[in-house]
Amino acid sequence: MNRRSIYGLVLMLGIIPIIIGTLACMPVPIGNPERSKVDPDFTGVWAILASEEESDSDAGAYVFEPFDKRTWLIAGVGLEAGPEVENDYDFSTYQGYEDLAANEEVHA
Repeated sequence: MNRRSIYGLVLMLGIIPIIIGTLACMPVPIGNPERSKVDPDFTGVWAILASEEESDSDAGAYVFEPFDKRTWLIAGVGLEAGPEVENDYDFSTYQGYEDLAANEEVHA
């Protein structure tokens, strides 16, 4: 390693703590929260499906509704596996759940 590389390394070791210290003084969160808005693409009902291999999952239906102009109110219902019932729906796909919702009366 030549002398110029060593000087550059020593200089960087001195500058890095200064840069990190300066970044620590920035307001958190980065950005302007007063200008933030709720993304309408997230608003609505979201379904999380789980495969049979996932025993500890968050399968269920979740509703994302705007609470104010910057936050959502989220409500959800978890799903648990029940007894096997003979049916005409393929629950391994999203289409199977859509077919059930369109053709059957579902009780909570």
